[in-house]
Amino acid sequence: MNSKSSSDLTNHKKKAKSMMPVMMVIVIIMGLVVGIGSFSFVYKYMMSDSEGEINTERFSANDIAGQAMANLMGSDIDAVVKSVDASAGTITFLNLKNETTNALSVTENSIMPQNVSLENITAGDIYTYVFNKDKELSELKECKNAWEFADYGITINKTAQLIKFTGEAKEHADRTYKYVEGITTAKRYNEIIPFEQLSPLDLVKVRGYDNGKINKIYSIEVQKGHGQLQLRNLNSISYPVVYVNNEKKTVNKSNPNIYLAEGTYNVKVTGSNCDDIVKEVNINPKEPYILDLAKAMVKSGVLNITANVTDFKLYLNDKEYSATESNLLEYGTYNIKATKEGYQDYTGQVTIDADENSFNINMVKAQQTASVTLNAVPADAVIYINNNAEGKGTVTKTLPLGSYLVSAKLEGYADMTKQINLSVDGQQVSADFVLTAN
Repeated sequence: MNSKSSSDLTNHKKKAKSMMPVMMVIVIIMGLVVGIGSFSFVYKYMMSDSEGEINTERFSANDIAGQAMANLMGSDIDAVVKSVDASAGTITFLNLKNETTNALSVTENSIMPQNVSLENITAGDIYTYVFNKDKELSELKECKNAWEFADYGITINKTAQLIKFTGEAKEHADRTYKYVEGITTAKRYNEIIPFEQLSPLDLVKVRGYDNGKINKIYSIEVQKGHGQLQLRNLNSISYPVVYVNNEKKTVNKSNPNIYLAEGTYNVKVTGSNCDDIVKEVNINPKEPYILDLAKAMVKSGVLNITANVTDFKLYLNDKEYSATESNLLEYGTYNIKATKEGYQDYTGQVTIDADENSFNINMVKAQQTASVTLNAVPADAVIYINNNAEGKGTVTKTLPLGSYLVSAKLEGYADMTKQINLSVDGQQVSADFVLTAN
């Protein structure tokens, strides 16, 4: 009896041991079935509309994996606004944790932060949102996990999609952040502006998010912009120097504009031909401040001219002035020109920088000449100078200094030729030709 019972027990244990692998396989298969069924339920639930029908427009394949398994309905989701369709009443969010997208409808039941509405939400804004099974926005909240700071010195590298803060920054110099093309926005006075309008002179507030991999900036708001100081008629000032709040600024007549951060400044312009111009200016981004230097009180001085000739014409900067009287001129440098018939034009420069200014002009004749008178007998004889016929009987000519062959010719008479030398400016020479009949 005992021997049989022991044998039965041993056989039972062997049979149970042989069944273990089979039971484990069954358990694993049942687990897979339950898991697949659960995922199928979630899939259908997330993809269904209010009537329970499958709506493939609700989620992309990325949405299914990201939203269904990570961002369950009713939970807080940190996200950046990707786009807003006010006419359709929808907001598309980019999940900042897994970079999936979710388009939600805004209804009258959607809870919004104070002073926030569909109309003033823009791409790049960072919020925490909650949605329901109908793909409606349940609540929009301020994102407590977003960070922000304000500083100067912003620059944009569009090639590398980087935002950097340069030496103008007060606290964040040499810091670099990524931005997202098409999502990161810049705003000024609540209006979106292109990145090109941003300047290191601007005080900007940036908002970003650290997803554990990289810091990205999604929103740039200009809190204090920059403007332009235009110096009109800078060319009326000789050797101009411009100071802004006692700091010397580089300007030139081809580019007389200075860019400044928004605010009030003391501007001083000095020049060698005028008294100092001091002005308080208010710079704002909406329109340039124009400082017209044509109204500056320019200093003047008298110019006295002396010359080695009389009856000449005097020009200063191509404008004719009196050659015999003193001329009152504004301080500055002038191009001077003197002309007289028979003389080479004189050119030079004169600088007016004192009450009394003197300048001497020395003009040179255009060409030194002498006068020659030639007489021939008989009066019908033709007179030649260097074989050129000049007339009959008597010829008077003004010629450049030099040597000439002069002759008289008449048919029936013997030719007569002479050489004359003109060697002194203003010299008067005469020669007579009495021809003899053949």
